[in-house]
Amino acid sequence: LPSDWSIALQQFRETTMGTVSGITRWSDHLDDMPSSYYLAASLRDDRLERFLLLQYGHMANYMGRGTWTATEQLPIEGDANGFFRDYLWSYLEGGIDECVPSIMLPGIATRWQLVLERYDQQKLLNGSMADIVYLNRGVPRRWAVPNGLGFGVRNAATRFGWFDVHTLTAAVATGASSTTLLSSTPIPLPGTPPQPPPAAPLPP
Repeated sequence: LPSDWSIALQQFRETTMGTVSGITRWSDHLDDMPSSYYLAASLRDDRLERFLLLQYGHMANYMGRGTWTATEQLPIEGDANGFFRDYLWSYLEGGIDECVPSIMLPGIATRWQLVLERYDQQKLLNGSMADIVYLNRGVPRRWAVPNGLGFGVRNAATRFGWFDVHTLTAAVATGASSTTLLSSTPIPLPGTPPQPPPAAPLPP
């Protein structure tokens, strides 16, 4: 979608009670199973606050505490037994107690924070078409602290190949900080994963 259409759809969802702490709301229950495209769209459209609200709202209010699992749907007001995080079940619809798309959402979001490619080609100002990979587009400001460690990702799979990204923040003389992308290395041979490390020897 063009960016203005995409933003209009996202804003309609957000301003008509379609979300609760970023989580997708359907009538009297929550359903984050189909939310990954909202994550991607919010990042591509530079709506970082909304991206982070969905990412961390899902982890805080949708994932099961202590188990880190997630159901397909959740009742907003709790179920008949008073359990908020119980999966939705009624005579009209039965939910799934362990829903893989809902469970994978935090991992997908974290990867996209660091490496996100566009699903379609981006038209440039000169009229040509180009493929785009965004680096660190979803990184919150609090990650950029001069602790000497930095942050990054290894072997992030994209349709252009596998990316290693390492970013380091250093303090500068003014008391502020400067964040530098130290490396962004696409491994040539798109679609070919890097070789895994050698397996540890078996004990005798």
